[in-house]
Amino acid sequence: MSRPCLLKVNSCPKWVEEKKLRGVFIIRDPRDVAVSLCHYIMREPRHWCHTFFREVLSDDSSRLMATICGMDEPHLDSIDKHFRRKFGYLSHPQFCIVRFEELIGSAGGGDDRSQQVTIQKIADHLQLSLTAQELRHITSRAFWRNSPTFRKGQIGAWKQEMQEEHKEAFGKVAGQLLLELGYEEGLERMC
Repeated sequence: MSRPCLLKVNSCPKWVEEKKLRGVFIIRDPRDVAVSLCHYIMREPRHWCHTFFREVLSDDSSRLMATICGMDEPHLDSIDKHFRRKFGYLSHPQFCIVRFEELIGSAGGGDDRSQQVTIQKIADHLQLSLTAQELRHITSRAFWRNSPTFRKGQIGAWKQEMQEEHKEAFGKVAGQLLLELGYEEGLERMC
């Protein structure tokens, strides 16, 4: 899935350059992010939208629509705006850009070889030397169920949760985003 990124990039925060930080920026299919965010809000009482999602939005379909389209009160960015706020990192030389789909390995529906190559790419960017044993150790723990944001960790889980109205809304709100990030190749095949 290594396609060139066609994004128009905003600037990265100045403090990143000033402190000469090196970092890793992980991108994921925005459709999976929208589904994941919906579930996260529902199970995380500290999230500012949790009460609204539980008490005002009547069902999972309307909750998912809110994560796609956004809301004014309480404020929740559309999935497009959520991603575009972070675009400054995508072309900054101090950040290594990786895809979730390349990092998750076979446990999440990906490929173990791609996972190893991606972890080595991260180590190289961070100027870390990894032995073969350390690389195996890291890859064996990349699919971490104890993360507070972990639910399924599966590539393409959005396909089981999005109904036609969600796919249509996603195409309108963030169809261009899918193209720019390389998750779709044309508008006719969108979602």
